[in-house]
Amino acid sequence: MLKKIDKKILKIIGITIGIIIILIVGALLINLLLKERYDYRGIEKKMVSASKEYYNSNKTYLPQIEGNTTEVTLETLVSSEYMKNPGEYLGNKDVSCTGRVTVTKLEDNYRYAPYLDCGTKYKTTYLASKLRENIVTTGAGLYAVDQYVGDKEGVKNLVTNHIFKGEILNNYITVDDTMWRIVKVNNDDSIVLIFEGKDPEQLLYDVWDDRYNADRESKDGINNYAVSRAREKLSSIYQGEFLPTELKNRLVKQNLCIGKRKEAVTTNDGSIECSTILAGEYLGLLPAYDYINASLDSNCKSLASQQCSNYNYLLEYDKSWWLLTTDADTTFKGYKAAGEIVKSTISGDSRLRLVITLDPKTILTSGTGSQEDPYIVK
Repeated sequence: MLKKIDKKILKIIGITIGIIIILIVGALLINLLLKERYDYRGIEKKMVSASKEYYNSNKTYLPQIEGNTTEVTLETLVSSEYMKNPGEYLGNKDVSCTGRVTVTKLEDNYRYAPYLDCGTKYKTTYLASKLRENIVTTGAGLYAVDQYVGDKEGVKNLVTNHIFKGEILNNYITVDDTMWRIVKVNNDDSIVLIFEGKDPEQLLYDVWDDRYNADRESKDGINNYAVSRAREKLSSIYQGEFLPTELKNRLVKQNLCIGKRKEAVTTNDGSIECSTILAGEYLGLLPAYDYINASLDSNCKSLASQQCSNYNYLLEYDKSWWLLTTDADTTFKGYKAAGEIVKSTISGDSRLRLVITLDPKTILTSGTGSQEDPYIVK
């Protein structure tokens, strides 16, 4: 009798162990399958990792000159077995997608930008394209404006940019947890941002310049940005840890318009400031014409117009800050925003409010641009 009971117990134990083993194996198989399942944004990430593997095996295909680009298609990544067809990751083989990864040479790195097009189901959204969906001609918003820009050879050209005007705007953006405001979308789809976050330990508080000025026989500064303390400080900020590496990898170099300007001049298309170009800068300050163009007040015509502080989101920043542009009538004065524009000796302290330019292929992942729900990009 006891032997029969023992056999039954052993049988039950054996069945139980078998079920447990089946469950464990099943769970492992399900886990493995789930690891290969992605949403569309996951596929974009997979395209980037696959393209890095592809170029690691084909290093001669990578661009060698800073700023140059190349690209690899989704079809090539799939046919070369660096990744599967997107439909397999989605669990729906009927999904048909095309795409590419653009690779840009940076100073000491490469930037990988995916683009995925799965028809009506999903398409990668570039921030520049999203912003241009809401161009306005009245009220606060994004306006088409003809402006001069400088190229790297120092030549100024007239192009159509899209700039934000007004006071209450959905132009907030966070990049690596740092808050910025979108100033404009350039004609090449690069996006200009101005710093809106907190200044840690007054890192950005400094003189524009305090060099010895022979005309003044004192250290009132020389208002030439190319040789200024401000430029030196921005260079040290870029080399430091204030800007995360991921953010630096999103940036493109700016051609800064550093021409001097008289306070009462009413030409606001950038032709004055872009009469002198400083090419190839990752960080800059805001030129005067971009400050003036941000106001919706029709009486904002020059830096001398107090009305420029009306309907102008740039004045929401609660500290005084230096403009990039300096005074054409002197060798030692510049302009700063302090509730209104003030012409000031540049050896005084004020904020160096950073201006950066994001890569044209910056991808929007979420957000509406409001302060509570800023744009999030990758």
